[in-house]
Amino acid sequence: MPLLQGEIAKLSDHPELAVGGRQILETLVSWAALDERAEISLFLADLGASVVTSCFIPISLDPPRLYLDQTYENVMSFYSIAPRLVDARFEFEYDERPAFPGCAVLIGGSPEHNWYHWLVNWYPRLVLARLLFPEFFYHHDVRFVFHENVRHEPFSYLREALFIPEDRSIFITAFGPEKFEKLLVPTIVNQRFYSPTLIRYGAALVPRRSPLRRTNRIWINREIIAQPKRRAANFEEIMPILERLNIEPVVLENLNAEEQINLFQNAELIVGVHGAGLVNLVFCSENTKALIIDVERNARPGGIAGMFTGLAEIMKLRWELLIAEEEILEGVDHSNFHNLHCRDVIIDPAVLERALENLLSV
Repeated sequence: MPLLQGEIAKLSDHPELAVGGRQILETLVSWAALDERAEISLFLADLGASVVTSCFIPISLDPPRLYLDQTYENVMSFYSIAPRLVDARFEFEYDERPAFPGCAVLIGGSPEHNWYHWLVNWYPRLVLARLLFPEFFYHHDVRFVFHENVRHEPFSYLREALFIPEDRSIFITAFGPEKFEKLLVPTIVNQRFYSPTLIRYGAALVPRRSPLRRTNRIWINREIIAQPKRRAANFEEIMPILERLNIEPVVLENLNAEEQINLFQNAELIVGVHGAGLVNLVFCSENTKALIIDVERNARPGGIAGMFTGLAEIMKLRWELLIAEEEILEGVDHSNFHNLHCRDVIIDPAVLERALENLLSV
């Protein structure tokens, strides 16, 4: 079994690898603090002969170099990865196997099958490739490497929207390893930051169509979930307010990707509690109204409410953040992060009504 040994590197430190010298200087926005910025050069790196291992971490073979910044930040807190990392060095022993021939562009995908992470972490790599090298999308000798779940809905919709058929796709697992004759790697953005350019351009690449539904005021319905997961615990109490204002509860899980995107593209108002469905705010038109509901714990400086208020700000929506109370159930261990994160919320009807009327009057 071949043993690879080498340095752990950051792709951003190697602009000399940029294909054709093409780069974009981008100002990233931190969702944890909207006034925090970071400058980065975005490019496609030519790693030559390479291996893709756990969670789509690429390792170039000559020189042997592992680019740990090309996956999730703190990836080892969430996933078991195959290479052994010690200080700034790595060791990786793997089964020798034939390399995929020709040129391949590494995109990856969400191992947790999450629409939010697909849209803000992995799809932007595809968008960057399209922005820098549109010719690749019409060159049949160039193939694209995806997580195996991008073969299917909802992820496949965006692949197909960019005219990448299955016969130009290589589907792999998140475990690896897979070997490639020539691997091109679009820069992945640190997951605590958003790239306004890639988010806006990625949304613009999706075809706009006439509304598929009559409603354009949407409540993202989480109340169908069987167990606590940021549902509105007092939904029956607030339902009359939604009805009076012609806001329709919609179960996004019952819609395919095209239908979800179309719904947000044509929306006047989106209302929802913290959850992956709110990532579809990236498909809203400028000045669409959004009421994002979260709890005080998440709304503190650096809190994860910024994941969605940050997207609303980038897309230039008219948005407000409504703070709801957390429902604390007896007999539940709230020291467990999952239980804490998934607590249902109690929304003050008067506060909700006032917030909605304010937004709709603008």
